[in-house]
Amino acid sequence: MNRYEIAVISLRGSPRREQVRENLRDLQNVEWSFFDGLTADVDVPRISNTPERQIARFGRLLSNGEIGCFKSHISLLSNFLHHRSHPWILIMEDDVWLDDRFDLGEVIDFAEAQGLHYVRLFAKAYKPAHVIGHLSGFRQVIRFKTDPYGTQAYLISKRGASTFFRNLQYIERPIDDEFGRFWHHGLHPVSVFPFPAAERAVPSIIEGGREGGSVARIRFRGDLLTFRAVEKLRKSMTNLRYRIPPVRGLAPCLPLM
Repeated sequence: MNRYEIAVISLRGSPRREQVRENLRDLQNVEWSFFDGLTADVDVPRISNTPERQIARFGRLLSNGEIGCFKSHISLLSNFLHHRSHPWILIMEDDVWLDDRFDLGEVIDFAEAQGLHYVRLFAKAYKPAHVIGHLSGFRQVIRFKTDPYGTQAYLISKRGASTFFRNLQYIERPIDDEFGRFWHHGLHPVSVFPFPAAERAVPSIIEGGREGGSVARIRFRGDLLTFRAVEKLRKSMTNLRYRIPPVRGLAPCLPLM
């Protein structure tokens, strides 16, 4: 039995589902399913949508699309933790194409050998990175120095999902920004490169919400500036510890969980 399954977040009735079915129809011995995406007005247990904290932590209110996306990923991760049997899951959004010949099992082998519990298969932005391993087909495993954004496609284990949930109580920022806070939850921004997944060129309600003039971010406010300064310091310290070679007899710095 495969150690993973695939779940695709998609709004019920979305026309994108047909493209996903076409993409994944030739997968061999892999379970996959759609997970109905949530809208902003759906309540999610244990997670509070707090506009005041969004202003104080992120600098603006999130759009309804961003809130719905956050709730969708959180609900799927909770479902994975409590109701699914596979130790790993590949979570995709429905605007993603996956290379159906790519060996996800090899990635999981590498991750488990290195004590990793979260691996991206795509990133939105170019960010500095260094190579931490190699896979077949001239692919590399890289570790970004900062958040490369995006939750289009990622592998996560049950331990990784549990770690992510550990201190999560509020919707304070978009879900990809929350995943990007590796200094907070310990899930480092590790990725396969070249990416085995790609984002389709389709309109995105979420991206429109990010760029709209009605959601301009606040830049100068005391509590926000203080929070950002602390976050930057913690990120720098985590990156420094990550790069220091382990002392004999002590656990290695990867991952900091």
